Amino acid sequence: MKVKDMGDYITECPICTEVLVEREPRRLSCNPSHVFCSECLENIAISLRLQSGDEFPCPICKTISKWPKLGVDGFPEVHFEDETDDCGKSNKSNLLSMKEDNFAENFYNDIMKEIEKTKLKRSQELGKLKNEIDNLKQIIDKKEACLRDKLETFFDEKENKLQEILEESEFLKNIPALSGSRVSLILKENFDVMKEDLLHEKEMTAKKDAYLKTVKNLDSLEIGSIIILPSDKPSNERSIRLNGQIALLRYCNDGIFVINSGPGPTCYNIETKSSLSFHRDRSIIDFCIGRDGYIYFLMENLKHSKKLYMIDTCFNQEKFEIDFKETPILSDPSFLSSKDHIYFTRYSNLMIYEKRSKRLLSMDLKLPISNVKAKDELVFVLFKNGTIKELDIGKGKTNFIDVKLDDGKISVRNDIISPLLKGNLLLCDEQRVYIVFVKEKKAISYRHRKILKHGKIFGYRISKDEFYFITNEYELNNCIVCKYFDI
Repeated sequence: MKVKDMGDYITECPICTEVLVEREPRRLSCNPSHVFCSECLENIAISLRLQSGDEFPCPICKTISKWPKLGVDGFPEVHFEDETDDCGKSNKSNLLSMKEDNFAENFYNDIMKEIEKTKLKRSQELGKLKNEIDNLKQIIDKKEACLRDKLETFFDEKENKLQEILEESEFLKNIPALSGSRVSLILKENFDVMKEDLLHEKEMTAKKDAYLKTVKNLDSLEIGSIIILPSDKPSNERSIRLNGQIALLRYCNDGIFVINSGPGPTCYNIETKSSLSFHRDRSIIDFCIGRDGYIYFLMENLKHSKKLYMIDTCFNQEKFEIDFKETPILSDPSFLSSKDHIYFTRYSNLMIYEKRSKRLLSMDLKLPISNVKAKDELVFVLFKNGTIKELDIGKGKTNFIDVKLDDGKISVRNDIISPLLKGNLLLCDEQRVYIVFVKEKKAISYRHRKILKHGKIFGYRISKDEFYFITNEYELNNCIVCKYFDI
């Protein structure tokens, strides 16, 4: 929608009073002039815990509207026309986020700025290279002086020693020929000893040597390396269409697993294209992939009786039903007796299957749950109001962690991928992504559309040289899109 010559025209969001043109404005159906910034609409959804189809009042006229399936993106966009004056006020027409007739000029200016930035960066990096080479030359000059000094000293000493031996042997030229007399025999013995001493000293001195041990492979000389920073855009995408709508999705190193909605649910392993179907009179409450490489399905029949099944991630074996004992609702995790757990969620309940004791325990956390992730003995629970609680199974403690909302400009690689590669966790709900820094006990939250414009993130996987997000396009609820990034 383009806003033009409105009688009830407003340039600011009625809630936060920020300039609308800068905050992705959206319009409610009750009145064309009831326009709000996207962030305020999202905050309304969080505070009222709105889901698709839920009703809520317009902040201005209190007319009831329904929350769209696509969230804030489901409300009509508003594009402002005309410009403000120098004071930032509208001249009864509206602001333009980017006028169509100015696109060429703006685009040209943007490209010229990028060229100038590229030239400056080139100069800076080449300057750094020159400095490194100059530093290396200084190091080489110092090393050369040191090696030269050692060689000069050695050969000076050797040459002087040989000169001494030469001088000592000069008197031998003046010794007369010896006869067979007793005196001559004594002199001959002394002469032979002197010759042996001179020969020994000459051999010992001549054997001493020095040489320069050169670098065998000059290619191994480390001056530095050139690192090309990849783009925040994915290098590749892969789309996978499913039979039916996506109800639940889980992932691990062995694959991506999706449960379709409706009676007679089916679990698909997207990587192996294998599937596992269940009886039509049973519904899946939740499913979880254990550390042991098995998938655990918590199911319910028409009589609301719970069943627990396990199967390998490749669906090669028959599913196996597990006998378990369901216990009363727990107040805190200190009642857990072992460390090997499988986690399920339903509404506000966190259900925990203890493999060793074969008990299914429940904790009512009092708030609707969106997502759960476990790391070692820590369990992080994301609630639909955007708060995150940490359950320390080992210490039997629970506490909420600090969550910071960041709706500014982000780098997908630096702000999202890099923390995940370092072992931190990813939690998601319908509107936002949460990066949980496990050691720091804090989380940073970003909007889905700030990371990926046209879809929401379910999770991610890491291979040797690739990282990819598992996403779902807003308008296609039967399609998984994997977005790949080189690492």
